[in-house]
Amino acid sequence: MSFHSQSCPGNHDHLMSFVEFFLLPRPRVPRSQANSTGTGLSYHMDISIYPPKPRGLAGLPHEILQQIAVHIADKQGLCAFALANEACHFATTPLLFRNIQLTIVNPEKLRLDVDALLNTLSRTTSQCHVRSLRLEGALRLRLDWLSGEDRSGQRWHVSTGLNEILPCEDPVYSDPLHRYHPGPVITKDSKNNKAWQPVASLINRLASLEALVYDCASQFPPILQDAIHQHPHCKLNHRSFRFQSDLPRTLHPHELALATSPRLHSLKVKCCRRDSSGRDDFTQEAIMDLVGLAPNLKEVEVINLGPGRSWNYNRPRGRWQGLPGIDAGSPAIGSLISLSFRGSHWAREPRLIQAWARHTDFSCLQRLVLGGSYMTEQGICEVVMDWVVQNCSFPHVKSLRVSLERRDIRVARPDWANTAVAFFRLFGPLQELSVYGSLEPIVLDVILSQHGPTLQKLCLYPWEEEFISPDGVPPTQRAMPMILGEAQVLQIQDQCPKLRELMICVKRTKSDQHEAAIYRIFGRMERLQSLFLVLDCSNWRVIRDSTYPHDDNFDDFDQELCKYGFKKGYIRESYLNSAVDEALARAIWNIINQNKIGAQLQALRLWTTGGGVFGDSTSASNHLFSIYRNLSRSWLVERVGDRADVRELGRRAREKRDQDTVPEDSEAMQIFRKTWPRIEGSGHKDWREDWQSLPLQI
Repeated sequence: MSFHSQSCPGNHDHLMSFVEFFLLPRPRVPRSQANSTGTGLSYHMDISIYPPKPRGLAGLPHEILQQIAVHIADKQGLCAFALANEACHFATTPLLFRNIQLTIVNPEKLRLDVDALLNTLSRTTSQCHVRSLRLEGALRLRLDWLSGEDRSGQRWHVSTGLNEILPCEDPVYSDPLHRYHPGPVITKDSKNNKAWQPVASLINRLASLEALVYDCASQFPPILQDAIHQHPHCKLNHRSFRFQSDLPRTLHPHELALATSPRLHSLKVKCCRRDSSGRDDFTQEAIMDLVGLAPNLKEVEVINLGPGRSWNYNRPRGRWQGLPGIDAGSPAIGSLISLSFRGSHWAREPRLIQAWARHTDFSCLQRLVLGGSYMTEQGICEVVMDWVVQNCSFPHVKSLRVSLERRDIRVARPDWANTAVAFFRLFGPLQELSVYGSLEPIVLDVILSQHGPTLQKLCLYPWEEEFISPDGVPPTQRAMPMILGEAQVLQIQDQCPKLRELMICVKRTKSDQHEAAIYRIFGRMERLQSLFLVLDCSNWRVIRDSTYPHDDNFDDFDQELCKYGFKKGYIRESYLNSAVDEALARAIWNIINQNKIGAQLQALRLWTTGGGVFGDSTSASNHLFSIYRNLSRSWLVERVGDRADVRELGRRAREKRDQDTVPEDSEAMQIFRKTWPRIEGSGHKDWREDWQSLPLQI
């Protein structure tokens, strides 16, 4: 069980003027100087008749303390502020208990956790402050797992440290085992339903509850549905929706009641065309039909999976006949404000978007997500973009996240850029934009000219398909990811004056002056407060550019060919680019802040990636990747007062991987030792202690 705080936007400068007024010492003005100049009016006020105000936090009014608490973003800082004194405690209590969370494991622990939470709320008189309750985990009556999914992908996400590096990313893995297996639907008199009684009692006592976030693998129980119906203003955000009914044959009344509940505000659902056992999955078709029946459903997120083994069942897919028991006449049209498509095997043809266009009014959308998930490098292709341009309108979309895929493995796409330009011109001025995948200068020009003046949040993450087919387009004719260099970053600075958050790929060039110049530009972005740099260490030109010049700095060792068919010097350069230690992270932070104008930079996140990527899908040796994984460290630098707090992201996962051995006689280690010779007499027992980053050329 944990409590989470939520920061709210506010005018920081306006707040600080109040804080300075009360906290900073002020000189006493003699009466003789109190007369205002040139007005003929005089003011005589003997402030000594008022009791002296205590200095420090204890002297601030309750309203000012509340405003200070609102601007403390993290839970740890908020708790520390609450412990300062009694006044701070009362000011922070509403925020400390605004959002609460329960992790569900089993009935007994659930009962104990709810009792403890209710006791805390009662002791602090905080029940009235709770606005959101989040439920995670799974209620297990037996020692078994309730989900039919392969969870190895999630374990891999943690083992690589990406759960810390990309904390806001909900990864979708392209080839999990996934089974749509109908089972008994939970009923009111079942043990499963009764086990949720403590949560239902908790909800009944939270009179100001505004949102219930359900993210459990267990079925949503009827007892909770009854409980939230007692709160007319409570929204149900169902983050793990799935049908137990045997679709398309039957639809259980409880599931129909849940899907059409007036409390249902948002849902997230995983689905596929055919599961790993060969069963057709009609979950998405059912959701489409229900969108028009749920009166207050406003947000839908669809995770499209490409389950492993599903392609073994080569037969035509069954036909959806509509929801059983529902009149299949003119379907009701939904009015979603947020629609998200993520995952794989959905963006290669317009069929899916065409179907959704018949079930919800795209003109109502304010947020649209078309791919863009890590580990699923599949975006909308030229055919889909062209259909959208010709048939859709999104007049109210302010937030767009899109993944673009050129798909030039077998066929060249000379008109791709023109179609992408038309796609981005389809949208009015955006406030938030994330673009992943294929990108070209002409497309970036249109993005910045069309949306730059209004953008507050921007993400640019170029990539291309690595896979090379022997009977497809030759590698030297395939596209390479667009490099966002100094000119493009200057363009962003010039055309995005309102930008507050930026995620962008920066090509590592051995910490040279060109790389340092890019970092300096970020300091000239006046409103920028949060910066996420993807430090790209790849070199696609090695494979895909036949004109790639020979490096005059390569010695005889560097000129030798490695086992992958290219020069060892390219691997050595990749090592140097991948090596990102704490000293380099601090240097990047410092060079940005030394030149910073306007708002201060509050956070810098560095994700080092791309080491060992040379433009094809060849898998390097385990020894080579063991070295890359140790060198490629990621960092979070945060402003704490006047100093910078630096923390390695994914350190625990990295240290666990460091147990892997790399033989000294391996080719990977020979290249490493050429780059960083063993330091004699240093006492280092491991190669991992012998390397350091190249210093930034300031």
